[in-house]
Amino acid sequence: MSGSTLRTSLFALVLFGIAGYLGYNHWSKPIDPDNGNLILDKDANVSADMADLVHLGELGSAATPSDVNRLLTALKDSDAAVRVEAAMALGKVPSTDPAVVTSLNEAARDTDPGVRSAALIGLDDHSRAAKEASDPRRTSYEEMVIAALGDPVPRVRRIAVTTLRARPEGSLSKIEEIARAEIKTLADVDPPTRIAAVGALRDLPKIAGPGLTAGTVTMFAGELPNLLKGVADADMRSRPEYQGLVRTVAESISKAPQTPVTAEQSKAIRDSLAALFADKRDESRRAVIEVFPDIAGMVGTDAERAEILRGVLKDSDSRVRSAAYRALWANPLVAKPEGQAARTELREATKGWIAELAKPDSKDRELAAWLLSWTDREDADAALAALAAQKDASDEGLKNRVAKATEALEAAKKSESWPEPAWKPFRTGPPPAMTGAGLAPPAR
Repeated sequence: MSGSTLRTSLFALVLFGIAGYLGYNHWSKPIDPDNGNLILDKDANVSADMADLVHLGELGSAATPSDVNRLLTALKDSDAAVRVEAAMALGKVPSTDPAVVTSLNEAARDTDPGVRSAALIGLDDHSRAAKEASDPRRTSYEEMVIAALGDPVPRVRRIAVTTLRARPEGSLSKIEEIARAEIKTLADVDPPTRIAAVGALRDLPKIAGPGLTAGTVTMFAGELPNLLKGVADADMRSRPEYQGLVRTVAESISKAPQTPVTAEQSKAIRDSLAALFADKRDESRRAVIEVFPDIAGMVGTDAERAEILRGVLKDSDSRVRSAAYRALWANPLVAKPEGQAARTELREATKGWIAELAKPDSKDRELAAWLLSWTDREDADAALAALAAQKDASDEGLKNRVAKATEALEAAKKSESWPEPAWKPFRTGPPPAMTGAGLAPPAR
């Protein structure tokens, strides 16, 4: 999200949401569709020419000290609507006058939610230009955004979360405090705030850059069970955001070896997965298994990961079963003597996919053909025979999938080791730092 797009969306939240929520009579006036400003008439109950305040803000760097003083005066107006416009305008004026940030800081504590929100947006604008952690523009914004994340008015909390999106790397200093406040908003009673918080937390590690603290990473690890539940419970529109947050958190943890996941945290993650894979909603189980590769390094040992996946091999949903099948084959445990039970169950699952491929009315025939390219050496001949039976399939998609799987298996049989098939597990595989966490294909 670009800075201008962010500002437009924030302004819309203030203009249409907060003011409407508060029920100001003067906000019932018509809005200019070209610029979003109020169309004022001679009866408008305002204490200053709000249109003029908007104009002053649009001057930007061309605003004179006199213009800034007029805005500072308007920020103390008795009418809340005027204070809102003044705060928004001051955010657009890149003044070096310290009174600007001081006044916006005071306005962020205003008794009126609309003014608090507009002042926070103004502080956000100024903070993005700050280069040093001690710059009052940054410290004021950080202090106020942390407070706003706990504001009693939902729209103020939502705007606070939104200002934390798409910031430049290194533009925040109090990473741990902000992360702690943002995590609380994941349980916000206001659904839009919760969704916005997911996106903001997803951005935070990138914004923090090298400044991502060990304490923040540890906090993230402790939140993974709740985030996984969010993945399962989210609606189709917000689920990708939750999945993206889980992946971002997992990547942050994997890049911070100085803060390994504790045994207690791993157990909490395993317990969460066990409960979520027992969920009756197919789409929820699918969403959770999709992020399993990203969090595998935090689940525990190879044996503990295998235990979870073995339970999912018999899931009623074919997509969930197939994901578990691939992930379990990728677990090094199955190539070891202690993994014999898991290997036996995988071979039974292979027989199931062979049978599925042979069913002319099955909707999972193409999926079954794809999965047979990832099978045990001992079952390769049976898999090849099943694929050969479908080589002249009338369905082009199935026919192509059969050809690719056959090619992969035949090449594997000619090699001295059992190589990785042509396809990759899941999306793009685990983050680089998690290679060897139970997802890299073993030699078979």
